[in-house]
Amino acid sequence: MSYKFILFISLSAALSALLLVRCDYATTPDLNCVETASFEFFRVDTGLCAGGCTYRFQATIGGGDDLNYTWNFGDNETSDAEIPEHSYDAPGTYQVSLVISQDACTNFVVPAQTLTIGFPAPAAKITSAIPAVYTFPNTTVQFDAGMSTNGVSYMWDFGDGATSTTTAPSHTYTRPDTFMVVLKVTGQGNDTDRDTLWVRVEPKTFLLTSNIDAAQFEWVVCTDEATDGSFNAAISTSVAMHTLKITRTGAVNGAATVIDYPAGSAYINGAQNVYCARKTAAGYIIVGNVENTLNPSDVNTDIFCLTLKPDFSIQSFPNPLFDNIPGVGNGNETGRFVIEHEGGFLIAGDQDFGSGGPPKRFYYLKVTNSLAKSGNAVVRSESTTFEQRRIQVIAANDNGFVVAGKKGTATFLSGWTLILTLPVRSATWEVLCPAT
Repeated sequence: MSYKFILFISLSAALSALLLVRCDYATTPDLNCVETASFEFFRVDTGLCAGGCTYRFQATIGGGDDLNYTWNFGDNETSDAEIPEHSYDAPGTYQVSLVISQDACTNFVVPAQTLTIGFPAPAAKITSAIPAVYTFPNTTVQFDAGMSTNGVSYMWDFGDGATSTTTAPSHTYTRPDTFMVVLKVTGQGNDTDRDTLWVRVEPKTFLLTSNIDAAQFEWVVCTDEATDGSFNAAISTSVAMHTLKITRTGAVNGAATVIDYPAGSAYINGAQNVYCARKTAAGYIIVGNVENTLNPSDVNTDIFCLTLKPDFSIQSFPNPLFDNIPGVGNGNETGRFVIEHEGGFLIAGDQDFGSGGPPKRFYYLKVTNSLAKSGNAVVRSESTTFEQRRIQVIAANDNGFVVAGKKGTATFLSGWTLILTLPVRSATWEVLCPAT
């Protein structure tokens, strides 16, 4: 009985809400009518068609739906098929027309064309330079329609929006992609034939930066695509950090810019590893670690972060160094991930106690927009210091942030995955989904 009562109340509420909704039917929905249309015809049989000829007719239409076709072939014959074929009994000149109609739209009258029977059929044939795959910067392709026959005009569509009407055009592609090239050849009787060819354009496979010492280990972090279609990269070696711009075609755009600490700094020429570069509302932020090379007693590898302008030039430098983060202790303090939050940033990483071994702890740290620490680091640790822990990803959710990583007793590759939440105003971590 209680279920019926609940259903009755719900249904009544739904009906009441429906009665209170005001529906406005005065607005007429936009009509999707035909905006442009043309047609072509192709020879089905061969020869001069002394005893007649068969053609296939096909329209190219912009806009419209649920279309009706009325073809008039100029010999008192008609068709309502979308792509009809029609046989003419004798050579001659015929005026072909097409009218396209649809409900609630004005009939679209396609410009008529003249078809002349008694000429040889055109045959389109594309030849091009070898190879069929092109790599930047060598993306100019030489095409040729010289092996086509019975043509009086040529139309090339290179698949990237460019066209040509010459017999042997040359075309340069400006972006990597796979393009379908179409050649349309028109004959003396105004009938046409087509041939197609696929061309693949690839970016550079390898990006060689000769201005960065290849003898040093290079760790590269690429950021998001820039507004002009190029890419920005942050590169770290064993002695310095660099920023670099790469064009949309994979070429180096100028020399790399070296970023180092001021003369006299304890961190000059220290190992600078970039672990995370992320686009922000104001430009970019880069996070990594750096060694203190002038103080042997300092065993820390400290976190650094700096901000860049949208053009990848320095915005905030010299930048803060988070040395001896409370709760983390000595060792490799690696800033692996960073995300924007409340006008500042949240940095998450791991730390290895200074032993040089695998990381043993996770931590996260909030910094202000000016990169100053906002409170102390919050650490996730277990009683067993030999457990290996590696942070893998950080992302925002409705309640704060989600961090995923690995832990294990031998190597982190054979361990199990741990997923954790980081409430934005609490130091408590909650295990959401331990996996086996």
